[in-house]
Amino acid sequence: MTKSLVSLLLFIGISSSAFSQRQNAYFFNKKNIEVKDRDSAEYIRIVDELDSESNLYPVKEYYIDGTKKSIGFSSRIIPPTYEGQYIEYRKGKKFKLANFSHGILSGNEYTYFSNGNLYSIVFYKEPVKGAVGNEEPSQIVQVN
Repeated sequence: MTKSLVSLLLFIGISSSAFSQRQNAYFFNKKNIEVKDRDSAEYIRIVDELDSESNLYPVKEYYIDGTKKSIGFSSRIIPPTYEGQYIEYRKGKKFKLANFSHGILSGNEYTYFSNGNLYSIVFYKEPVKGAVGNEEPSQIVQVN
């Protein structure tokens, strides 16, 4: 019985240290301007501590009611410079799946109907080193 108790306490200690990541929360209004009060916020951005493997910050955004807004990874905290896969949600359902390179859209961007079916695929060229933005799609691949 004593071994069981020691094992349980050890498991609880390891689990709590594994799940105790530092997070920063930021509040934003409808115009995407940071505000100090949760009461004046439209959504919350939660930035976890730097991931040692990817060297990126996990970034999650939620509307005040708890519904997902977006999930991605960033090389910076403020403002986020997204890297890799980025998912945007509308009313809790996946709306857009995109890839970023140095904060610029890169590769295929998938947009979905509210029922989950694919609406469109737009291709963005790999950004040129030192480019400011990649606003124009390179090619519209598919529209349903």
